Amino acid sequence: MYQKLLSKLNKLENEVSDLKISLAKSKAGKKVSLKGFFKGVKITDSDLANAKKSLFSGV
Repeated sequence: MYQKLLSKLNKLENEVSDLKISLAKSKAGKKVSLKGFFKGVKITDSDLANAKKSLFSGV
């Protein structure tokens, strides 16, 4: 009984792995446009300074 369950789990694990590889390959090279994504958003110098501090705080 446990052997059958283990076999099914291994098969499922392999299928998930194959699916992940397939998805990674299908998305590789595709460019995503962010045009219009920030429409209407106002970013200030203060916002940029805070973002830089946050990004580079550990450097």
